[in-house]
Amino acid sequence: MNNFNSAMDVVIGLGDNSVQRLKVVWERLTPKVLNYWKELEDLFSPRHNYKRYRRTLKKLKVPVLPYLGESLPSFFLVELPLS
Repeated sequence: MNNFNSAMDVVIGLGDNSVQRLKVVWERLTPKVLNYWKELEDLFSPRHNYKRYRRTLKKLKVPVLPYLGESLPSFFLVELPLS
């Protein structure tokens, strides 16, 4: 469904220090799952102003639910008057 908002919530939750310290759990994950995790981390990386995420979003057709934490500030900037 291209729900990037929920995907980002999962990445933020799993990236939390308290979850990252669960070494035994992370060691039990299969290489396929770890690879998928790394791809999600890279997709939502804030490097270069979310460049990879923005590129991916532009390539997709609707319906798409974007990550609102990154999109909403852009909407507010459009509404501010230039003085």
